Amino acid sequence: MIKNIFTEDASDRPDPGIYGWEMDCRRPPMQVKKVLTYLLVAFVVFYLFTRPAQAAAAVNGVFDGIVNGANQLAVFFSSVLT
Repeated sequence: MIKNIFTEDASDRPDPGIYGWEMDCRRPPMQVKKVLTYLLVAFVVFYLFTRPAQAAAAVNGVFDGIVNGANQLAVFFSSVLT
């Protein structure tokens, strides 16, 4: 039997998130996360097989952005420390 969470003392009941008595509206259920992850992976695989040149350009763009950001941080810290 589920206790009334508004009238009972909350310290004597187990965590409702573990047993699913209450739903945390801030996080989607685990099943939704799993489905979205599979869809994302399927999209990436599809993109790699149908447009490999564009996929390679996208990966290069991401790495160029990371390298550019690291260089800018190095310039910032060099300016601060000198």
